[in-house]
Amino acid sequence: MLKMKKTKGYLLILFTALGLFDSFGQSDTILVYDVRTQTTDTILPISFDTTTIFNSTSSAIGSLGTPVTLNLIPPTTNLFSGSNFSDIERAELFYSVTDYPIRTAIKLFGWVNDTMYQGCSAIMIGGNLALTGAHCIMLNQNWQFDSMIAVPAYDNGIYQPTIPTSMVDKYYMFKTWYVGWSDDIAIIQLRQPIGQQIGWIGIAFSSDANYFTGKVFHKLSYPGVTNPWDSTKVYNGDTLYYNYGFIDNISANILGVNSPEALGIPGQSGSSLFYTDNSEYYSFGVLSLSSNYQHAQITRDIFYQFKNIMDNYAVATQEIAPNSTSVLIYPNPTNQHATVEFDNPRQENHTLTLYDIQGRLVYTVRDITTNKVEVYRKNLTSGLYFFQIRSDKELRGTGKLILE
Repeated sequence: MLKMKKTKGYLLILFTALGLFDSFGQSDTILVYDVRTQTTDTILPISFDTTTIFNSTSSAIGSLGTPVTLNLIPPTTNLFSGSNFSDIERAELFYSVTDYPIRTAIKLFGWVNDTMYQGCSAIMIGGNLALTGAHCIMLNQNWQFDSMIAVPAYDNGIYQPTIPTSMVDKYYMFKTWYVGWSDDIAIIQLRQPIGQQIGWIGIAFSSDANYFTGKVFHKLSYPGVTNPWDSTKVYNGDTLYYNYGFIDNISANILGVNSPEALGIPGQSGSSLFYTDNSEYYSFGVLSLSSNYQHAQITRDIFYQFKNIMDNYAVATQEIAPNSTSVLIYPNPTNQHATVEFDNPRQENHTLTLYDIQGRLVYTVRDITTNKVEVYRKNLTSGLYFFQIRSDKELRGTGKLILE
């Protein structure tokens, strides 16, 4: 696990220093972790008008188009007991996972050293931003992974060929989580602005509890283990699930479902509770605790600090995009060997690593100084594999290989 290595404050001009009225409040400092440089900075809190009842950021369908109409009537079957919110079922039973907004759901994978692990759920909230849980990226003041990849619309154990993926460059989380396990909500910044293609939902807050009654909320997530409370329900993190309905656990900081059966499953952490009228789409909270399907609510404080990040800090970097034309693999699928080509104009030394669907390292090629490398089948079985290309300094590209 990676530790925080240094802290450097961003300099912000605070409205409070200008003597604004007491009706303006401010929140907690945000920690910014750069995954590649392994350094930590801070963003100081901004002031905001505490009399505002509701605000939201915009949603976008993306250049891929194909929006679907979500159900605005609460379900009547497959409900959590004593509620009007449904239990999870495979998303593909309701909608195409490559349509908007379903494709904005993200499966996170992370690496520690050379081993890939399953991560949490997330959802796109901007061109290069996704919303998830703070505990999905940090536990006990340790960063969970050396590096992470965001995979939208991951389903049935495969990447969607029409949907782009991206590595994660930065984490944004409140200092209160680092020191005291509160505000279990975070933003991750992606290396590529894949939201321009797949779209995103907005974030929103309402300080009026009545806003949440009588509205259908939706949820997309990746449960990753057998249900701890029902061993007949087996999940392994490779499939997108969906549920929806009315919520009835509403407090100043929590949104959820009051039912003894409404219990989150590991892997669902970081998934959003979002509302739509099929015109605008807003996340109001992120799954944090299993009990009563509790979601850390996007409060007024959290909203304005996150909006500050979205408006002023999270600038997309333009580098090699995984699965783009900068990283080519052919033939694919193949039954013998494949060639991987990538940009290497300075003839730097690179290493290619290949992982199976369980994240196990199965193949390595070192000391690559040209712009291509051959991958041979050897004793590998048929199936889906993921590869990484790393220089001595950083990850340069990722992709998938199918062996027939």
